[in-house]
Amino acid sequence: MGMPIHAWHLSLVVGVSTIGMALLLYGSEPTDVEGPLLAEGALPVLPAQTAGGGEVLLEVGVNELGFVDDIVVLTDTPPFTERVREAVGAWRFHPARSEDGPQQGRVLVAGLYRAPTLFSGTTAGTASVVLGESSPEIPYPIQTLTPSYPPLASGAGQALLEIAVAESGEVEDARLLRATPGFENTSLDALRRWRFRPAERAGLSIPATVWVILAYPQPTVP
Repeated sequence: MGMPIHAWHLSLVVGVSTIGMALLLYGSEPTDVEGPLLAEGALPVLPAQTAGGGEVLLEVGVNELGFVDDIVVLTDTPPFTERVREAVGAWRFHPARSEDGPQQGRVLVAGLYRAPTLFSGTTAGTASVVLGESSPEIPYPIQTLTPSYPPLASGAGQALLEIAVAESGEVEDARLLRATPGFENTSLDALRRWRFRPAERAGLSIPATVWVILAYPQPTVP
């Protein structure tokens, strides 16, 4: 079980996980429906050694009690997918709510793993495979930017950020919730340049909230 979201802040030390880039995304509901909102959750554990990076996208169903009850893999990159899937399956949410009470909701969890190279270049590894697209009620990333490894950082690191996605699909705001020291600025800079297919309801674009886990594996120098 992870720590409550409200307890996460920049000075928190992050242990492990998805270093490359895991990204956790969740689509908000229209004005008459709120949530789901992440309450607590552990981060995926990064494999000890990786040859490359890649993306992991999961569409996650959240029931009326806030438990994950369904996970559909949209983009698969072994070995990261199973680690992200295992962690997300144990997450807990504040369920979506309307004037009628708790509702089921859909969440998009996306993982983007940075290749373990200090500098850009071709690396070995398993290519990402797109298996499907998300439901229209949650946003979907159409342009992502892999952050650079911070020049003054050392070892592996990660960051969890909350993103407000506007009706246009632009990132309206990005807020850092938790980060390994040294990885804060590069994570924020990268996410502010992401773009999404906006969430929709009844044929209209709606604003959404997205959580992103960016992960940076231990770099290797050729």
